[in-house]
Amino acid sequence: MPNITVKNIPDKLYRKLRKRAQENRRSMNNEIIKSLEDSFDIQKVNIDQLLSEAAATRNNLTFAVNEKDIEYAKKAGRL
Repeated sequence: MPNITVKNIPDKLYRKLRKRAQENRRSMNNEIIKSLEDSFDIQKVNIDQLLSEAAATRNNLTFAVNEKDIEYAKKAGRL
C-alpha cells in the first residue's frame, strides 16, 4: 500500500484526531484512514453480507443449473 506523510497539521485538528482515535481505540493512522474513507463515502465490503446476499439471490432463481448444464456451457465456449 502507498504511504503518505502529512505535515503541518494544525494543533487543534491533531488534538481532535488524537482524542477520537483514543475514543475509538484506533491508532492515529487508522483514525486518519477511517476519517478519509468517511469523507469520500468509501465503504469496506462486508464479505459475510455479500455472500449471504449472493446465496439469497441464488435461492430465488426460478430455474436450476446443474452440473451437466455447466459442462455443456464450458465445452460450447471451446471451439
